[in-house]
Amino acid sequence: METYALRRTEDNSLVRYQDFESHPGILAESKGMQWHREDIPPPPPPTAEQLRNRAKIDRSEAVYAIKVTTSTGKEFDGDEESQNRMVRAIVGLQSSGVASINWTLANNISTTVTLAELSEALVLAGQAQAALWPIEIAD
Repeated sequence: METYALRRTEDNSLVRYQDFESHPGILAESKGMQWHREDIPPPPPPTAEQLRNRAKIDRSEAVYAIKVTTSTGKEFDGDEESQNRMVRAIVGLQSSGVASINWTLANNISTTVTLAELSEALVLAGQAQAALWPIEIAD
């Protein structure tokens, strides 16, 4: 068991300090507050389901943050929504025979990008996402 310091605030909620001894000034600063020490068991280790859910959240955040740089040096957002936009633009360019389109890059600067640049960015983003996708939870 670990020792914690608990402070009951004016709104009747509890604030817990793990290292009570390293916060000697807290008692002096909180006149009128009720302090006591209590042995509180540490929380149980997370379950496999909780670990998997945390890993999914972490993966989702990592996918959202994907950025890729093409061989021409242009940096594209590579998250799932950006990948969807790239696919629509690529299909539109291919079906219309147009070679380029105005595109907002990851740095929020609009520029002209070619079909080849968009295609490369899409492949790079897909590879980055595929690398993040497997979730392995140790038993």
